[in-house]
Amino acid sequence: MATETGKESEFTPEAPWISVSPAGLWEVQRRWTEERKKGDDTPQMGSVCKIRVPLDRWVLLRMGEGQCDIVESCLEGMRAGESCEFTVRAYLGNSKLVSSDGTQSEKTEEEGQCFSLHLHSFTPGQESWQMTPAEKWAWVQFHKQRGSQRFGKGDIWGAAQSYCCAVKLIITLKGHTRGKEEDQKEVDRGEDPNKESDLTAQDSKGQEDGEKEAKAIPTEVEYRTMKTELHSNLSLCQLKLGQPAKARASSTKATALDPASVKAWYRLGQACLQLGDFGEARQAFSKVLQLQPDSASARTALKQVNAKAKDLDSKLGQRLSKMFS
Repeated sequence: MATETGKESEFTPEAPWISVSPAGLWEVQRRWTEERKKGDDTPQMGSVCKIRVPLDRWVLLRMGEGQCDIVESCLEGMRAGESCEFTVRAYLGNSKLVSSDGTQSEKTEEEGQCFSLHLHSFTPGQESWQMTPAEKWAWVQFHKQRGSQRFGKGDIWGAAQSYCCAVKLIITLKGHTRGKEEDQKEVDRGEDPNKESDLTAQDSKGQEDGEKEAKAIPTEVEYRTMKTELHSNLSLCQLKLGQPAKARASSTKATALDPASVKAWYRLGQACLQLGDFGEARQAFSKVLQLQPDSASARTALKQVNAKAKDLDSKLGQRLSKMFS
């Protein structure tokens, strides 16, 4: 009886989690349909997985590329040869349902759709802590490019997901950047780059590989520029998704990294305007005009801030007059 109970509990649904798709946020819940396989190997970032999806055909999916975030999340923890079912339903949150284009609708109860997933096999991948700085940088660049592609297609939730993945990785690169010019190192050490070397062919190849690895690591300037752009792009997604508080946090990080980023200051102003923080919004838009005096959008936004602030002061004045009349 104990064994049967164990099997029954094994096939009960796992705790649900939230994933993204072009249509918005979704609640996903996985249930194993058979006894689990043994072993510790599971798909990691970069793994190419051969899977069978509801279309009843085999397809290849590379973990981390964002082809389908819901399926990727279900593949995490699966072993080769395993099958599962997953139920997907629109995530309603605590108030309203937010679609990919940022529009909101009242939440309504909705039955989930159930799909089957079979993992045939997969190639080795890596956890972030197993990657070299060069490999992490390559993934950061990929996620940023992928985020831009998804944003261009109107998949705002997906774009935000890609930018978040890039931010999580680039944080681990702090302290692992290279100098402005690696080739300058020999000159700085007083070495003659044309001097003959006694290195063997094998040593020479190892040195070349090391130089290629070093050049694949970002400079400090490239690192800060990338981090600025990621936080700024993420803030734009958050603005479109109706998340002004998060947008303010992201754009604030971007302006701290690069005080000359016009886009970051403008998005900070937009976020503060939506939050009703007119003082900070005025400062942000004024900074945009300081950096780019011919910015018509910043001038318009500043007028909007002043008009809303004046309207608020007028309403407060009317309320106070009624209280003391």
